[in-house]
Amino acid sequence: MSKTTKGVLCPTCGAGQMERVTQTVETKVGRRKVIVPDVAFDLCPRCGERLYDLMALRQIRAARDAAAA
Repeated sequence: MSKTTKGVLCPTCGAGQMERVTQTVETKVGRRKVIVPDVAFDLCPRCGERLYDLMALRQIRAARDAAAA
């Protein structure tokens, strides 16, 4: 389920209106793939640009740190 982030146009393409989504995010630690479930972020439906807020970045960082340990 997504909600439109009211009135915020994509800073990359300028054409899409950013939508708040919750999805699984993939990242890497070295060669190891790390899966981070249920990350909320803003997504442009036109170009795919993703904007992560501080809470999302902390969630991703915690998963990367756990994988590196």
